[in-house]
Amino acid sequence: KKILKVTKPSTNLFSIKNKKFYLETECLFGESFEIIKIENKLCYGKLLTDNYLGWVFLKDLGILPEANHRVSSIRTIIHEKDDVRSNVISYLPLGSQIHVISEGREWVKIVLNNSKIKSGYVFRKHLNHFSKKNSDWVTVAETLLNTPYKWGGRNSLGIDCSALVQLSLQAGGIN
Repeated sequence: KKILKVTKPSTNLFSIKNKKFYLETECLFGESFEIIKIENKLCYGKLLTDNYLGWVFLKDLGILPEANHRVSSIRTIIHEKDDVRSNVISYLPLGSQIHVISEGREWVKIVLNNSKIKSGYVFRKHLNHFSKKNSDWVTVAETLLNTPYKWGGRNSLGIDCSALVQLSLQAGGIN
């Protein structure tokens, strides 16, 4: 068994191999996935955040350093430089687990481990250190009001009812 981390903003975890309409949940950036077996481009295993079992694309997993921060806003944008006018690399949804390399007054530099881009910058105010817990999980849930419903969704682009509760409680340190 090998443990890798999710290296995309989110990736689908399917309950049945090769059946893309059997979405079980989404795995978020930086979450640990324990691989049990690999078949072609897919791997079967367990999302260690919540112990969901299923299939994910192997290309969406990789090596990342241990996370020290979590995204606390519904979404944050990753920039190439610590400048809001710099190119946008991608985004990270609420609950993503990241490793901060360095911190400035407004920006932090994070590890991406993308094949082409190894790091990026996000707004400091969009993150919380793992040691900081948000005791008002209801307010966290309310930030996701008007997020479209998506069966199995755990991302600010689409979320289901169990993910809403899960992400809100995780912000308060309850898995």
